[in-house]
Order: sequence, then C-alpha cells, then structure tokens
Amino acid sequence: MDSLNVSPKIVVRQAQKEDAALIAEVVCMALGYDTSHPLYTVFKILAASDKTQYSYRNALVADVGGAVAGAIVGYDGARLKELREPIFPLLEEHLGSVPEIEDETEAGEYYLDSLGVLPAYRGLGVGRALLDAASRGAFAEGHSRVGLIVDVDNPRAEQLYTALGFVRVGQKCFLGHDMWHLQRFGEEYAGDTRFVARCRRQQARFRAELGEPIRPYKGQSREYYFGNYIAHGELSGKNFLEDYIFEHARERVRDKKPYETINSDRLFNNLLSSQPMAFNLFCPLRRMSPEVATRVIRSALPDYPIARVTEVKLEFIPDNYQCLTNDRSAMDAIIRFDDDGGRRSFIAIETKYSENLGTNEASRRGRARAREVIRSLGCFRPEVEERIEIGEHPEAGERGGCGRVRLTQIYRNFLLSEAHGRDIDAEAYSLILSPAEHPSTKRECASLADELRPEYRFKLRSMSLETFVRGLIDASPEPYATTFERFYDRYLTFENI
Repeated sequence: MDSLNVSPKIVVRQAQKEDAALIAEVVCMALGYDTSHPLYTVFKILAASDKTQYSYRNALVADVGGAVAGAIVGYDGARLKELREPIFPLLEEHLGSVPEIEDETEAGEYYLDSLGVLPAYRGLGVGRALLDAASRGAFAEGHSRVGLIVDVDNPRAEQLYTALGFVRVGQKCFLGHDMWHLQRFGEEYAGDTRFVARCRRQQARFRAELGEPIRPYKGQSREYYFGNYIAHGELSGKNFLEDYIFEHARERVRDKKPYETINSDRLFNNLLSSQPMAFNLFCPLRRMSPEVATRVIRSALPDYPIARVTEVKLEFIPDNYQCLTNDRSAMDAIIRFDDDGGRRSFIAIETKYSENLGTNEASRRGRARAREVIRSLGCFRPEVEERIEIGEHPEAGERGGCGRVRLTQIYRNFLLSEAHGRDIDAEAYSLILSPAEHPSTKRECASLADELRPEYRFKLRSMSLETFVRGLIDASPEPYATTFERFYDRYLTFENI
C-alpha cells in the first residue's frame, strides 16, 4: 500500500521489516503484556518473517511527525491456520508449552488481529487512522467485510470501533476471554444523518452476505468504499430478490423512453437506492393474477376502496406528461383499480428508503407551470399560488420565509398524479411509503396536506413500509410471501444494525 495522508499529522504506511519491534510491542499490548514478557521476543521473530500471522507484510504503521506511533495487523481470515502454523514451535521454545488458542476469525472476513498506539501518541486519532486505512485496503483488495474482536469488558474500545461503523455480529471466546465479534461492511459517509447511516449499513451488510466486493465511489481526492455499491449488477442481478424482478428491470432499461428517468447504474448497482427497492416491492404484485393481486393489495391497503386491481406499473410517467405538468417526476409505482362504485381509480406511490421528499425543488420554469396546474385543479387553498410566485428566496424550511411554498418532490408528484387523474377521468390518490423510523416523511406529508383544501386531504396519505409489507405477507400465497419476507429482512430489520 502506498503512503496515505490520513491527516496533516498522521501518515499511515505499509510496515517494513525494520518495524518488527514496533509490531511486536503492539501485539503484546493487544494481549495485555509489555515488552518484558517472553512473548515479545516471539512476536519480534514473527513480525520480521515473511509468511506468518504477525508478519510486517500484514501490518500498517502510523507515523506522527516522522516518529512511529502505532501499528495494526490484519489478514485474510481464510488463511488463519496457514499463518498461525509458524507460531507453535516458537511458543514451545520460549514458553515451554503451547496454550490452547481458539480461532478468532474465519473465511469470509478480513481480520484485524491487533491494533496498538504508543502511549505518547494516544488521543490524536492514530487508532482511527489505522483502522480506516486497514479497512480501505481490505475493501480495495475485494474483501466484502472487515472483522475484529473486542473484550466484552472493554466498552471504551468498542465505542471506537462502532464510531467507524463496526457492529456486533456475535460472540467468541479467545484465550479464556468473552469477546464481541464486530464487523464493518464499508466506510461511513460523513454527510449521513444517523438514520441514513443505518440504512447504508443495512444495505452494506446485505452486500457482504452476498459475498460481493464493494465497487469504489470516486471522490475528488480519493476513492471511497461506501459498502452499498456493487459492480456489474446489470450482469449479476444481485440488487434484486428474484430473477424475474431482475429481468423486468433489464426490460425497462432496454425499452426506456426518452423522457423516462430510470437510471441504469442506480437501478443495478446502488443497493441503497429507492428505485431498485420499488422494483423488489412491486414486481411480485405484477406477476399475480388480478384476483390474487386484488386480495393482497387490499390486505396491505385496507383504507382504499379497491374492488378490483387492473394494473401495477413501475417508474410511471404519462406519455402526455408535457400536456399535464411538463414535469418528468415519475411515480415509483402506480396501482390502477376499479373502486367499490365501479369508478376508475389509481394510487400513485412514492417509495422512500433513506432519501427525503423535501428535495428536488422545481426550477423557475417548473414553478410557473405548477402555478397553472394548481389553479386548474382547484384542490389547493387559494393563497398557495401567490406564495409560490414569491418563491425566489432561498430561505430554509418546508415553506421558507414569508410562508413561501417550496415545490419539492412531494408537491411535484402530487400535481402529476392529480393532473393525470383528471386527464383520464379517474380518482387519483397519492401514497408515500417509507420506513417507520424515517425522520421527515410525516412532516413533509403534513406540509403538503396543510396546503390542500380540507375536502381534498384524503387524497394524500403516508404509511410505513413495515405496515405495508406485513399486509402483503399476510395475504400473499407462496412463493410471494417468502419474497416479501426477504424484502422485510433486507430493508427493514434495523435491529441487526
């Protein structure tokens, strides 16, 4: 690994044979010993060797101001027995016996064996720099996850690891101590909120369970390994829960119309994106017979007057969108149905995983067109037009300064839905689906509902993905129920993170 400037003061580099004494001290430190212990001599010999568990080839060193400050040792867990073999004769020679040593790692993870910072350099971020550099190196080599163990009685050390995205995946016993087994599935993104970070970790863990390496994200200064990206998903289909979902995604990309907003890379390679999530959620409904789909959707959406489902489509934009709102804001899914009175109806569905609805504000030209649509629909409060008209000021908030209405994605979707309903003489409903913990969905829905006339507010609703998916599971026959259970496990089991 080339030298990597982690911060102005700390430089992490590949260890050299001359660093064997430091590596030995760090390994002793990790085991609770100092350099007076006989193991220090053992580890110095091992660190200076080429093919051992503690070889300098498996270590990174942190320099601070040109002086060595700490080191980290890591290797492919699948090679543990091979790398450990040279230890036993040395232990017999220097200790007189070989203690029983449990396997602290296994195939499938890059294992961080030992981390240590010399006392004079603690509190400067050296440990974090070493952990980050070792993790990035492992991900760059194609490892799907990075693991380590920490004593259950050392919560302070565990806090360092969890701050970098390590999570508990189990327990181990090592040298008579109970240890937490922690793993990291990708780098943390500094701009993530706590909720988005959990969603990213959830999808990174899903990727790691698939055994897929991370596709790096190219930043301005370096590559990042955000764990929710895979490579060549357009060939493997690993972003989809079933082969038929993958095939439908390929068909939609192949037959994409010029005005459609389907993004191939996001669809196939970004596990965090809501676009492939919508395909995983609604494609099974497309394969059901109308009778079965009606029963299942009524179970999931009991508050809608659904008598018979007639169609389920994904990433829907009306062909005549230019005549409606001239806005290419697609509906993630549209469920068409006949209601209890025989009237044609549909639900325009927006699915959100980690993203917010309060983004993607309309351009100045889009606001001008939206004012015309709002005026013609007649479902908004009368003063809304004026508050859009003065909307040239960048104040923050859902409505901005002076009661400004920001035409964010939720407004744009609602306007397209209502305009399409009027155009085809159908009752239109708008539904937002997002995780129950999503921090802004309720607020964003309320911001729009408050601008509607009271008699039209029934048209806009939000529901948690958890409730919706449980409704699908309860009424779906096999194999669809199993697919929806897998969906729930992949996207919504946040307790694992």
